[in-house]
Amino acid sequence: MTYNFYKSHIMWRALPFLSKFRKADFMLAMFLVVLLLMLFLTNNEKKKNIIKPPQPVFEKFLFSYFALSIFLYWVHLNLGHISYYKATAYARLNLDAVFIYLGIRRFASKELARMVVKTVIYMGIVAAVASIVQFFIDTKFLRVGPFHRAWEGQNRASGIFAYPYDCGIFMIFSTYAVVYYLKDIRVKVFLITLFIISLILVFTRGTWIAYVLVFIFHMSYYYRDRFRKLIGLILVVSLVISLSAGAYFAQKHLFSGDYTERITVDTVSVRLAFYMFTIKAIPEHWLIGYGDIENNEAYYRGMVQADQSLAWALGRRGGIHNMVLEEAFLRGIFSPLLLIGAFFFFFRFNLEQSVKRKSYLYSIFNNYALGFFIYFFSVGGYLVSRTGFLTVPLFGLMAGLYYNNIDVSDVLPEWKFFAKEKSTESKTENEEIAIPIPLRTIT
Repeated sequence: MTYNFYKSHIMWRALPFLSKFRKADFMLAMFLVVLLLMLFLTNNEKKKNIIKPPQPVFEKFLFSYFALSIFLYWVHLNLGHISYYKATAYARLNLDAVFIYLGIRRFASKELARMVVKTVIYMGIVAAVASIVQFFIDTKFLRVGPFHRAWEGQNRASGIFAYPYDCGIFMIFSTYAVVYYLKDIRVKVFLITLFIISLILVFTRGTWIAYVLVFIFHMSYYYRDRFRKLIGLILVVSLVISLSAGAYFAQKHLFSGDYTERITVDTVSVRLAFYMFTIKAIPEHWLIGYGDIENNEAYYRGMVQADQSLAWALGRRGGIHNMVLEEAFLRGIFSPLLLIGAFFFFFRFNLEQSVKRKSYLYSIFNNYALGFFIYFFSVGGYLVSRTGFLTVPLFGLMAGLYYNNIDVSDVLPEWKFFAKEKSTESKTENEEIAIPIPLRTIT
């Protein structure tokens, strides 16, 4: 969760001792490996004769993705398509992800799940307050990453994260953690409002879209009947927004302001240019990809045709801005298919578990992963991204709860489903059982 601090050059200058933890992911991975080895050597694992349930499908895809990525880094290193430093660093990052996943899965517990939810809430509050201060008072306040301009003379907020989109995606996490963990409705409303303000101040439209789409999916799945009643209201609001947009374009001079620069700027056309040259280049190396974007002739030509700077064309800045296309360009078509499969089956796994175990805990983690997945169709990078790497221990935590058959019904204090159902056992079959917010059943 605090990964951004350890990886920040700004924090290294402010607090030099943090530079010693710049490989915090590696340290955590090795620590978990030592614990796993200790368990194995003390025969604790052999004494357990518990029959484990079938392996989740998403785990098979995820392990296959990591294995393929590590293998292809070795292949491209030997073919001279990638530098030794990059190949070893990225391969280690994937290996770290595997060990962290296995460690978290083995030591998953109800207490760990509760701790993560509480941490997400506290970090969300700190990030939201930092975002407001960065945007309106002091742009350097708790800034751990580079500045990103919202418009001339105004930087976007990034909270306590390296990039604005990290902060925006994390607000999805914090929102649903607050909704299902806290009891006081007034505190909920206040904090969610704070998170939405922070989300707005990051001025990253992709995170706004992800936030809205996650909300729509969550409502339509868990609150289908109630959501249908809101559709009429949503249509009215959409009509008002459409009319307002029409008035804006008709009388644009009346709505002029610096803030409109970031909202109305066209970033779609340039992304489409990236996508077109990438799609044309992929068939030439469809099996294993190109290995790297740096000093890559196909990538260089495409960026030049897209009117990008020399630094972008040489692969020293920027990227393809689409996780799926980037994976296919760098590592062939099987890499993105495995990654998409891992996320898709993870979503389905969590939906099934949330209904089976009658807990919204699974939806909290699911919504974060879904928000990340939606947004990263507009930018690139998976494990290199702090937001993407965070999905790995979350995958491991959900798998651990499943393998260890842990009852998480009381992790969220407000929604004790089993207690509610037991208190209503005396009701007749025709009477309605009052559960706070009924989960959709799977037939």
